[in-house]
Amino acid sequence: MAVLGRDFKELLERAEVLLLPYCAKPLWCEYRKREDCLICLKCEVGYAYKLAKELNLKAVTITNFEHLIGVMKELREKGKTFVGYCCFEFFEKRYEAFKNFGVEGVLFNVKGKTCYRRGIEEERRAYRGEFEAELELYRDTVELLRKFKKK
Repeated sequence: MAVLGRDFKELLERAEVLLLPYCAKPLWCEYRKREDCLICLKCEVGYAYKLAKELNLKAVTITNFEHLIGVMKELREKGKTFVGYCCFEFFEKRYEAFKNFGVEGVLFNVKGKTCYRRGIEEERRAYRGEFEAELELYRDTVELLRKFKKK
């Protein structure tokens, strides 16, 4: 977990956007590489989208690194705070970018064998939004939103 900005609890309370990685959607999902979700509840991402809707958060699936840059730019311009998911290795490698985005938020880790553990070619594919493995969200971190976020 990484906190970008103020304290953890305050960031969760203030969050307006939920960022989710495409690689946490199942390979069979027709929405895997789309910014949105059908909310079929057959994966943790669907559950997260459902919860975001209940809590009046805008949920967005990040489809590649360039997309993340654009979303973060928009969040900065609008002064919005986020809660998001990415693997530890991605955050570590892109730490300076996250710092320079100038957007406050909380990032939670994902579980599974990431592209960074599969070699440089898979890492390159992931950068372009072409990583073909499935990671998962930790349900307990998604539930933290319910605990701290005021409707």
